[in-house]
Amino acid sequence: MPPVVRIFRARVKPERHAEWEQLVRDVSIPELSQAEGLLAYYPGAPLGDPEEFSMVSVWRDLGAVRTYAGKDWATPVLYPGEDEILAEVSVHHYQLFD
Repeated sequence: MPPVVRIFRARVKPERHAEWEQLVRDVSIPELSQAEGLLAYYPGAPLGDPEEFSMVSVWRDLGAVRTYAGKDWATPVLYPGEDEILAEVSVHHYQLFD
């Protein structure tokens, strides 16, 4: 099965950007980086919309995504404290092809 790209997008509540970035550095990235089957990850800060951040991750296959995200793998994974800072979240999955 080909690799899977998982794109997490988050709209951060106004005035909470610094808090969000610190939480991503301290909690999200350490947790994500230890996930089995993770090939790469790329956190993204906004260039246009000042409230939207992203995390692009590349996984060995859909099974690795399911192991990381659980039964509801098609929904965003939120770590403790993130839901209080975020106004909106989404996640989309894409299969790589040649």
